[in-house]
Amino acid sequence: SDGTKQILKSIDEPITAQVYFSSRLAEASPEHARYFERVRALFEQYRDLSGGKLQLSFLNPEPFSDAEDKVVAAGLRGVRLNAEGEVGYFGLVARNATDNQDSIPFFAPDRETFLEYDVTKLIFTLA
Repeated sequence: SDGTKQILKSIDEPITAQVYFSSRLAEASPEHARYFERVRALFEQYRDLSGGKLQLSFLNPEPFSDAEDKVVAAGLRGVRLNAEGEVGYFGLVARNATDNQDSIPFFAPDRETFLEYDVTKLIFTLA
C-alpha cells in the first residue's frame, strides 16, 4: 500500500532484520515452506523500497546451537518437530540504530492475511 511505501522511504537510520527459518521445519511442513517464500519475497520487496535502509539476513538456526540460544533469548517461539525435542523456528528479530529491538515470535500461516500489516507495523515502530 501507499502507506507502507511512505514508511519504508522515511527510514532514516538503518534497520537490521534477521529472519530465522529452520530448514527442518521446511522439511516437516510444506505449508510453512510455502509461507516462508512469501515472507522472503515481501521482505526483499521492502528492502528494495527502503533504498537499502532495511538490511536483511536469513538464518537457519540449527537445533541445539548458539543460533538457537539467540533466537530463544530474543523471544522467538518454536514448534516442536519430534520426540527428540528438536524445535523449528520461523520468526523475525529487528533492530534499529539505537538498539531498540522488536520481533515477530512466529510467522503463523493462519495470520497470512495480516502479514503486510504486522511487518509494516514493526518497521514503523523501529523507524
